[in-house]
Amino acid sequence: MLIGNGKTKAYIHRFKIIQSLECSCRHGDQSTDHLLYDCEMFGKRREKLIAYTSREKDWVVRKGELVNKYLKKFTNFAKYIGFEKLQ
Repeated sequence: MLIGNGKTKAYIHRFKIIQSLECSCRHGDQSTDHLLYDCEMFGKRREKLIAYTSREKDWVVRKGELVNKYLKKFTNFAKYIGFEKLQ
């Protein structure tokens, strides 16, 4: 998720396996950044992550900082997305 690889439509599209990059939420291309920051399907789970990380300061927007400071919470969010089930 940190480097943009994974079973997202944006990643698979790079290899011309699928034609559409559109996320199932229909509000953007299904990239790892979209899933982490914008996708409506994971809004409630993202709110929990934001609430936890915002205790110290504003919402961390850099993925590297999320991993360095909040690895367990970030990992739980990534597992919740369930990349194997996306499409």
